Amino acid sequence: MSFLFWTRNCWNIWKRLFRVWGLYVLMHIVENVMVRAKLFQFVLDVIFIIIWYLVKNVFEQDMYRKRESLNIMNR
Repeated sequence: MSFLFWTRNCWNIWKRLFRVWGLYVLMHIVENVMVRAKLFQFVLDVIFIIIWYLVKNVFEQDMYRKRESLNIMNR
């Protein structure tokens, strides 16, 4: 009887340890995902800024060319 009690008690202790360890691992996984998500968001922001800058420059150059061609035509 004492052996059964000891094994059952041991099993409960192991279950508690695994539960705590599982929460710990889950917390670390969530933390890593959050860090990667922040890094991914940063990379997306940088890519968006670069694309926006390039499009803006191309658009401004295009407007400048159109303005110049209109000036030439008006002369």
